[in-house]
Amino acid sequence: PSERSAGLRNIQDAISLYIYIYFLSGVATSVLGFSELSFSVEPTDVTASLGERVLLDCQAQGESPVSLRWRRDGVQLQESGGVRVLSNGSLFISSSAPADQGFYQCLARNRHGAVLSRTSQLTVSGACAQPSKTHPTRSEQTVQKLCLFSKVY
Repeated sequence: PSERSAGLRNIQDAISLYIYIYFLSGVATSVLGFSELSFSVEPTDVTASLGERVLLDCQAQGESPVSLRWRRDGVQLQESGGVRVLSNGSLFISSSAPADQGFYQCLARNRHGAVLSRTSQLTVSGACAQPSKTHPTRSEQTVQKLCLFSKVY
């Protein structure tokens, strides 16, 4: 190696060392301010009984502000009285119904971009189950009526 290339290598080493010390000192986080958007908690598959409360957890980290929205079966979910996004980003369903079944994803967004969580499946047990008897009980009849109603779009 020539003296020039050796000198260039020493400069590169010095710059690398400076950058390393710069990041270790904590100055970089306040100066750069850029943070990759990622999930610290992603939703998991849930099976709930008919009428049960459901909580699908989702929490993202990245440069503020980070907004969280939910999708069910690929469509943005609209909040209603019984379906709310909590302040921590989790989705709360106050009373699960057959219409709540589906595949859920959390969408996190900040000024640097957006990221979509893993898909989680919500199954409502007892929803749309066919009675096993010739004469169904009153609760089985109610489930049948709810299922018929939920299939009308």
